[in-house]
Amino acid sequence: MDAIITRFAHLFFKIYSTAIVRDFVNRGARRLHRINPLPLNTAQERVVHYLKQDGIAVTQIDELFPGKNMLMQLREYTEKRMVSAEAKTAKQFLRQLWDAVPVFTASDPFMRLATEERVQGIVNSYLSLYAKLYYFTLNATVPVNDGSAAVQSQRWHRDPEDRNMCKIFLYLNDVDETAGPFFYVRGSQWGGRFGHLFPQNPPRGSYPPEAEVLRGIPQKEMFMATGKAGTIIFCDTAGIHKGGYATKNMRLMFTAGYRSPASPWPVRYKLTEDAKKEISAMRLAEPVRYALDSRPPALPFYFLKKIKKNFTDYA
Repeated sequence: MDAIITRFAHLFFKIYSTAIVRDFVNRGARRLHRINPLPLNTAQERVVHYLKQDGIAVTQIDELFPGKNMLMQLREYTEKRMVSAEAKTAKQFLRQLWDAVPVFTASDPFMRLATEERVQGIVNSYLSLYAKLYYFTLNATVPVNDGSAAVQSQRWHRDPEDRNMCKIFLYLNDVDETAGPFFYVRGSQWGGRFGHLFPQNPPRGSYPPEAEVLRGIPQKEMFMATGKAGTIIFCDTAGIHKGGYATKNMRLMFTAGYRSPASPWPVRYKLTEDAKKEISAMRLAEPVRYALDSRPPALPFYFLKKIKKNFTDYA
C-alpha cells in the first residue's frame, strides 16, 4: 500500500509543478499581491533584488529592524529553551528546541519575527504572490566526529515543497566555517543559470552526488554563508544548497519557510483555537493574515501524511 501511495504522491506533485496548474491555483494570491502589496524600504528592495538574481540574499536583523534590539530578546528566549533541546527527528546532528511539529503562539518572539511585515514583504515580493507560512524550527546543530560522512541535509540537495519557495535562516550565534554554515549555489533557483541541473524529485528531495555537483558547477558559485549572530539569510531552497555539517562549534538557528498556495505540502505547525483567537485580535496586515491561514492546500492531499518518511526536514 505504501508503494502505491508513494507513486500517487509523485504523480500529484508532478501535476502540481506544471505551470498551468500552479498559475490557476495561485491566481488569487497573485491578484491580491498586485492589488495590495506590502511596501518595501531600501534594505528590503536590496534583499529582493539579490533573491531574484541569485536565489539568496544575506542581511542583518538590525538592518531590517533598526533600533528594535530584537536579537537580544531572541537569544534570551533561546538560552532558556536550550535546557530541553534534544534530537526529535532522524537528524541526530540536530537538537530541537521545539516539538517536531511546533505550536504557533502569537506571543512567541520567533513567531512575531516570522510574521513581521518586513519579512513577509520580502517573501511576497520575491514570489510575486501572497505566500503561506508553512514551517518553522529552532535548532542547535551539534558538531560531528572528525571524518563523519555528510548525511541528509548536510549533502547538496534541492527542497521539494514548491517550484519556488522562500526560507529565512537566522543565526543566533556567530557561525564560522566550523559551525555548519549554510551553503548555496548562486543561480540554482528555478529560472536561474543552474536551475536546470539536478531537478527536484518531489515529494522527496533531490540529492545529487557531491562529485557531480563539483563537476557541473564552478566553485566560485558555491556561496558559504558565515556570519555574526543576527545574520538573516533569505533563500529559495528549491535551489541547490546544504548546511549543518559542524566540525567544531555549535550553530543555533531559526528557520521559517514560505510556499505558494499551489504547493500541496502540508503545514508543519499547529494552530490552536487560542492561537486563532489571538491572531484574530491582532491588527495584522492582510498579507500576514493570509500567510497564517493554515487550511489544507487546494486539493485534499491528506493521504500524503501516511508517508511521513517523505516529509523530512530539508533545511
